[in-house]
Amino acid sequence: MFAHFKEIILVASLITLSLSIVAIFIRALVGPKVTDRIICVNMIGTKIIIIICIVAALLHEDFIIDVAIVYALINFVSMVVLTYAYKHSYLKSKDTVKKEAR
Repeated sequence: MFAHFKEIILVASLITLSLSIVAIFIRALVGPKVTDRIICVNMIGTKIIIIICIVAALLHEDFIIDVAIVYALINFVSMVVLTYAYKHSYLKSKDTVKKEAR
């Protein structure tokens, strides 16, 4: 009885997370700033990690957690790179505006 209830809760959470990923993706497309898009990509990556962990619990396969850990590392590194690239492009455009004002 409890195992069946647990599976229902996990499947419901998968559906909820999937719908929230769709909403976040729409926000990323509409977002007026690059920072909004970067945050949306990070949120989608985090929710995908949670989905991978839930699927691992549903399938009773522990090795899938390793996939989630690797995906988390890739997500972290990509966020660092995107933030670094945005910071440099922002500072470069700021310097260009200062030079044009002179």
